[in-house]
Amino acid sequence: MNWSPRSKTYKRERSNFMGSEFGLHFGTESKLQNWQALCRELQIDIPMASITQCRKALARVHVNLVDLIDSRRTGTAIKTFSSLSALRVYTLDSGKVFPKNAAKRDGFLKDLLRRIW
Repeated sequence: MNWSPRSKTYKRERSNFMGSEFGLHFGTESKLQNWQALCRELQIDIPMASITQCRKALARVHVNLVDLIDSRRTGTAIKTFSSLSALRVYTLDSGKVFPKNAAKRDGFLKDLLRRIW
């Protein structure tokens, strides 16, 4: 598989891989326990009784999705950012951009997606 990073095949396969990897680590179903686990992982320690509460809490968290997945695989601490602009600078400088199509396919993941461009 010698795909060019600019090819449609590469982008499609990378998107599929990243979506699957997120699902492997965090689940793919929009269940309360998945939302609560993600909140705990992102150090939101206030108990959440509903998906709506989790979504509102996560809306205030700025985290690079590629790093979030990597932290599960490597055991490294999750870096969160104080603002969207700080996340944007980090993401563009590091090139760690999560495929938008993969995030939009999953309602659970979609809530962590931020406008970078």
